[in-house]
Amino acid sequence: MLFKTEQKEVTEMCELMEKERLAGWEEGREEGREEGREQGWEQAELMLLKKYMKKHRVNYDEAFDALDIAEERYGVYLEKIEQKE
Repeated sequence: MLFKTEQKEVTEMCELMEKERLAGWEEGREEGREEGREQGWEQAELMLLKKYMKKHRVNYDEAFDALDIAEERYGVYLEKIEQKE
């Protein structure tokens, strides 16, 4: 009788651990997707900035303002554009 109770508790614990593992895996997967979306958006905005600067022969500040990109991205994008030059 004691053995069956212990066996049941072990089984329940294993099932609980498996649920937690799967939940963590799904959470990590979703975080990875979100990070990928952010990187893709960043690359697209950087490409737009570069093309705008070249096509309209304007500097970074003018292109940034014209494209109405979020202010918090200013320094990040400027640094990345300067690194590639």
